[in-house]
Amino acid sequence: MDDATETPPDALSDPHAAVRRRAVLADSVPPGAVAAALRDPVWCVREAAALAAGRFAGADGAVRAALVAMTLHDPSPHVRLAAAGAAGPHVRPERDYGGAVAHRFERQRARAARALGYVAPEFAEGAVRLLARTTADSHPKVRLASLRALARIEPAAVLPLVPVVVRRCAETDPRVAAAAREVWLRVSAAPGAEPLCPLSAYPGTDDLAGVRGTLERLPADHPLRCAWDALPPVRDEGLTAHRFAKHLAAVCARVLNGVRTS
Repeated sequence: MDDATETPPDALSDPHAAVRRRAVLADSVPPGAVAAALRDPVWCVREAAALAAGRFAGADGAVRAALVAMTLHDPSPHVRLAAAGAAGPHVRPERDYGGAVAHRFERQRARAARALGYVAPEFAEGAVRLLARTTADSHPKVRLASLRALARIEPAAVLPLVPVVVRRCAETDPRVAAAAREVWLRVSAAPGAEPLCPLSAYPGTDDLAGVRGTLERLPADHPLRCAWDALPPVRDEGLTAHRFAKHLAAVCARVLNGVRTS
């Protein structure tokens, strides 16, 4: 018998977790048995069941809901990751995570943000709307999870959040700043973000002289140069990376507004 396609009737109740894990991954396991395995006491069996449940999540709302619940409540990070990947193509961001991103416990907000990175491309816009809230969360773990989720989403969908991402590049938490910079570099190099490319090296720094030199080399009518000139000048005295990031974010917002209205 081929274990990849057929399962002995009693394998899913075997006392050995390895046997149950192998059994739940078989193609012949019915949806009800997979759903039951999502509640197995051993994390590696639940992980396998979450992977298998992805086959049914589109047609079975109860399975999808169970996977979404696992992304928020399962104690194992491996299981939460498997559930997020399995549920992601079938998730509707506001329906499934709208409440969780506003939960009073930061752990729930962080887990919801992390799961939003796995949504299908056609629902990325809804995910980004929720991640706009969590990227500005008061807790650094939530901001970190949000930025890592944004790094998984198509850059074109993330473009409206560039000003927020630029400000996060100057975070005091080095993990948050590094995650923000990864998103910034990815999005600023994407189609539609060409006017922002000359700034790519500067968010997270206080290199005012470098930005000025870069802008002077641009044509006078370049959107980035026009946006910079339209804002109050930055003063060298007392300049910090945080203050500079705030100014760069305002420049980016002005450029993006011009791109959308042109």
